[in-house]
Amino acid sequence: MNFLTALKPIYLAGPYSALPSNVMSNQDVLNWMGSDQNPAVVGFSTGIRNRRWVNADQACSDLAVEASEALFKQIPAVKTTISQVILATISGDYVSPPTSPLVQHRLGLQNTGAFDVGAACAGFVVGLHTAAAFAQSCPGAVLLIASEIRSKFLNKNNFATSVLFGDGAAACTVSADVNNGDFLFLASALFADGEVSDTVSTPAGGSRIPASQCTNPEQHFITIKESTALFVKAVHGMVDSAQLFLKELQLSAQDIQWLVPHQGNKNLVLSVAKQLGFNEAQVVKTVEETGNTSGSSVGIALAHLREQVAIKAKDKVLLVAAGGGGIAACALLEVI
Repeated sequence: MNFLTALKPIYLAGPYSALPSNVMSNQDVLNWMGSDQNPAVVGFSTGIRNRRWVNADQACSDLAVEASEALFKQIPAVKTTISQVILATISGDYVSPPTSPLVQHRLGLQNTGAFDVGAACAGFVVGLHTAAAFAQSCPGAVLLIASEIRSKFLNKNNFATSVLFGDGAAACTVSADVNNGDFLFLASALFADGEVSDTVSTPAGGSRIPASQCTNPEQHFITIKESTALFVKAVHGMVDSAQLFLKELQLSAQDIQWLVPHQGNKNLVLSVAKQLGFNEAQVVKTVEETGNTSGSSVGIALAHLREQVAIKAKDKVLLVAAGGGGIAACALLEVI
């Protein structure tokens, strides 16, 4: 466990989310696949009713910019304080260059650093861990963005992946500035189990299987080796990491008011909550309308908590995520 605790007060302003305008119902996805499957089967197996997919001309940076501009529209003053951009994504515009400098340029940010973080489903929380470390030791604010486009990596012949994933982004600032802060950062932790790293993957396009040498078109799409095994490993990854994290903090579920888990599917969300000891009313669930947005899902769900739920000052919020690569991450926030 890589554990980080706040040595000085660190605050989050936001997050704000960006979702594509194109709403895909279960029936829409089945039509796209050319499947005669009953849409009720999709709803029953995933708990998902709708998800958002980008248009053909949209890329990761477009959603990242949209989420960031939503943040700047509400809090204009934070834009001039940014010294670092961190973009969590595994679906960047290109294999190279990284996408964060493209976003930085389009946002008109001057004299800032920029880098991408590739942590799959744990992207937002891993990015938060990294941003909090920067904010404790460097001047200025960190613009943290998680942006994922999964719809362009779906195989029409693969029911398990095609009905699951959606697109979306979330953006916040992380800094020592209490002004405009929505949450106080308390602690975070990172975990990894590389033994299960190939359970969900996109095999082609990297240096192991370059796109130019790939002879199997299906390797360009998201591949899940075994859906049931992935579900079990994701639940265990989130539950085990959260329990270790809370133990390190000498806390229990009874000390936490809200749980914001990775929105893999509704059954996953509810299973994690139950095993950690949270009742359903404490759990943020956005997956029913967004689908699985991979590394941006926790950021989108946290934005929903901030905007749509009657949270109170001093409420504690546990973020927990796990997924591709066997990466897991947790963070604890307090409502300001």
